[in-house]
Amino acid sequence: VELVIKAHRLHRFFVNPLIPSQYLSLSDCDLGIENPEYSAWETQDQLLLSWLQSSLSASFLARVIGCNEGTTSTLRNMKKGDCPINEFLLCLKTFVHSLNSIGDPVSEHDQLDILIEDLPVDYESFISLINSKPDLFSFDEIESLLVAQEA
Repeated sequence: VELVIKAHRLHRFFVNPLIPSQYLSLSDCDLGIENPEYSAWETQDQLLLSWLQSSLSASFLARVIGCNEGTTSTLRNMKKGDCPINEFLLCLKTFVHSLNSIGDPVSEHDQLDILIEDLPVDYESFISLINSKPDLFSFDEIESLLVAQEA
């Protein structure tokens, strides 16, 4: 793991990381407006965490998972923020894959619910379209639609 961390210059995320403030002011906190730098850091942090978790053996990972606040709640608390939709989807899928690999599977229906819940308000028309279809879209179909909408 250390070789990959050094090769990708990720060492700064592991040793004395500089974590930006989640909110730039008290009014931003009251309004729920996150600092874009914090959102970008959180996305990178979750990608690194899911990568590290997916590189561990299942028996060891079960011990490590218990050391955080809970992976399912973390998955439900993910937010797109200002990152591109591709990065957000990659982070979500990587995290879901990590959960699946340790025997805590996330159904496609739950994945879609989490995805829809975590999209910002500028995707409201898209969310309405998805919710109006009686039979569910697959995650891949929604991913294609989201990428097309962002483009």
